[in-house]
Amino acid sequence: MCCEARRKYQCVYLADGSELLLHATMTAVREKMRDFPEFVSVGVSYIVNLRYLVSLNSDKIAMEGGRTIYLPRGSYKKLREQYFRYYCEE
Repeated sequence: MCCEARRKYQCVYLADGSELLLHATMTAVREKMRDFPEFVSVGVSYIVNLRYLVSLNSDKIAMEGGRTIYLPRGSYKKLREQYFRYYCEE
């Protein structure tokens, strides 16, 4: 569903509620997700899967399973465009 940067590790939250801890940089994770349009960056600390996005407003997004991700200043407009582009193309 999403990936969160935690210092030298990346925490990947899966749809079944489990978590994976990867020893990798966020840049490396982003590179692996580059070919999948449903994965988008939210600031420098998160990658989210748009399929699991429940709601989006100017300061936060809600994911399935109850996870809330607060948006960095200025990121709402770009994320909203990515969200609508993804669903219009699908």
